[in-house]
Amino acid sequence: MEALTRVTSIEKSDDVFMNLDKRLQKAVNLFTRHKRLSALDYMTLSGLGRTLVVTDLNKLAHLGLIQRVGGGRSTVYRLKDEM
Repeated sequence: MEALTRVTSIEKSDDVFMNLDKRLQKAVNLFTRHKRLSALDYMTLSGLGRTLVVTDLNKLAHLGLIQRVGGGRSTVYRLKDEM
């Protein structure tokens, strides 16, 4: 049953992923490679400014693609399926 739930979750994520703009698709790909990223890590890897980084991370978290872990300066983000 758990495997079926996970497959369904991945299929829904794929649908969401295909509807993202290119920048957010690149962000998800970064999370796929790096597993966990802080906002600063994402900013460095993407070359984006702080405002866009925060916007992207919040949007991906709202869509359920990534999860915020921790708080404040120690906040990191990871793919939701990596729990």
